[in-house]
Amino acid sequence: MDKLKILILEGEDKYRNKLDNFLREKGYFIYSTVSTFEAVQILDDNKIDIAFIDQALSEMNAVDLIKKVRYINPATATVVTSSNTEAANIRSLFASGAHDILLKPFGSNQMNRIISRFRLNALHINGHNRDDLNGGFVISGPTLSTG
Repeated sequence: MDKLKILILEGEDKYRNKLDNFLREKGYFIYSTVSTFEAVQILDDNKIDIAFIDQALSEMNAVDLIKKVRYINPATATVVTSSNTEAANIRSLFASGAHDILLKPFGSNQMNRIISRFRLNALHINGHNRDDLNGGFVISGPTLSTG
């Protein structure tokens, strides 16, 4: 069975582990790393449905990485994990191609909203069967308003 494939690129152990554990419990196939370069290799080698990208990356600017993800596979949904709530920062992330922002600290409700939002997109664009994605609902629009 073809499962939703999710990349987690998160520098903070507690948030990487929280996302990893939550998504594995949901039955998704998870790639998890702290290395930007490893994340790019994973994206090159696999059809990733959703990429969670930490804004505070040491090896590459998050905006540049989002653009790279969009180049490698435009169908990959990009979700930035960040604690920076400044409107200018959020606008720049969306302008670079980010689909959503998951603000730290986050909990299971926020993670559920993100996954629900992009599950249907993966169904249509990346060729999954509806059963592979466990059904679910979709919340339209971004989960964070910038103005």
